[in-house]
Amino acid sequence: MKFKYRYVPDKYSANSMVRMPFLPIRLCYGEKTTNLVGLIDTGATDCLFDREVAEELGIDLKNTPLEKEYFGIADQTVIGYMHQIEFQIQGFSEWIDLEAGFLDTKLHYPLLGQSGFFDNYEVILKRYRGRFEVKSRSYLH
Repeated sequence: MKFKYRYVPDKYSANSMVRMPFLPIRLCYGEKTTNLVGLIDTGATDCLFDREVAEELGIDLKNTPLEKEYFGIADQTVIGYMHQIEFQIQGFSEWIDLEAGFLDTKLHYPLLGQSGFFDNYEVILKRYRGRFEVKSRSYLH
């Protein structure tokens, strides 16, 4: 399925916009579901969501047997509380299970990273054309 890059304000340059590969997604945990727009991030190790998403899904953030430490710019670290959720790209029929990190902080955007997202989808970024394509692994087989 093909998607267009979205324009968002550039936080570092007044009156300027930047194109980003945002993807409409749906998350499910137990009986609760939420719709979001996630940023495809080839540099993110895992799919990462913030505490507001955890609250919407009814996830007890710190009630997890696995915590992971994530490193950002300038060696800043943040703890991710890992939880198993169901994930769907809006417009796709299938749901996938993935382990995602939930951070006890506010993210600018949910991040769709290597583990979970790129494990299950082929992504072709064509920024020069203003679009990108996502294919399910089940479609590829």
